[in-house]
Amino acid sequence: MRKTWCFTIMILTFLLSACSALAEGIRQVHVNQVSVTYQLENGKWGFIDIPTGYDSGPLYDYIYDDCYDSESPIFVMKDGLYGYVNRTNGEIVIDFQFSSSRGYPCFRHGYALVSNVEEAENGSIITYDSFLIDTDGREIKLPDGYKAVTSACGTANTIIIGGIDANGKYRYGLYRIGEGVIIQPMFYEIYAGDCNYYCIRDDSGKIGLIDYNGNIVIEPFYTNTDSPIAYMSHTSQRGYTYLVNTGYYKINCEDGSIILILIDDNNCTYSVITITAQ
Repeated sequence: MRKTWCFTIMILTFLLSACSALAEGIRQVHVNQVSVTYQLENGKWGFIDIPTGYDSGPLYDYIYDDCYDSESPIFVMKDGLYGYVNRTNGEIVIDFQFSSSRGYPCFRHGYALVSNVEEAENGSIITYDSFLIDTDGREIKLPDGYKAVTSACGTANTIIIGGIDANGKYRYGLYRIGEGVIIQPMFYEIYAGDCNYYCIRDDSGKIGLIDYNGNIVIEPFYTNTDSPIAYMSHTSQRGYTYLVNTGYYKINCEDGSIILILIDDNNCTYSVITITAQ
């Protein structure tokens, strides 16, 4: 609790310093455990790195910083293109070359999902070309017919991919960088946390758990079909930990009970708690 209180005080201190330093007025401010991003009345964006206190100044046309990761550079737009800058000194890490913020441009375990806008000859937007890059900005090539859906998750550089299954439906599988396809696209939904366990949903609405090799860890079981699969992490960055290094999947069941699959992000182990409906 004390760490949480100290962190709150630190955030408020940075907000006050930002407001006093920028006399021309602030239109909006966003805060996470790593950075404060702000937009001035003139539309320009800047960021403050919380641990170091570095203030970029209002240099950018837009900032995407939903990373919660102290090692991830900040994804910013300048002159119509996106690139990456170091959050502690503002130096360019990856040149401005991407035309969209679609995807998940925050680096996780050394990879990020970026995209470019593809346009028809008449200028209308028809699609987004999303692809995975490493920390040098190089594209990670996937086999034909597959698309990266998220940036890399887990310690084994395993990502979620999308593709057409044998029945002509767009489904999801797993791909390991440097090795190849681990699971062909076959699941209606896959959700990944920060460790090597993936929650899956099949076409009938059943939800289960697989490991990063595609092995069934928890057999799919019936749930409330409206229950979203969501991974909630209690781990923050740079030493500010609200609870413990544990995240969890919360699954709502048809009988009103709730199943929590607790993931220990440090040891990559899991446990299951069932909360029975009263």
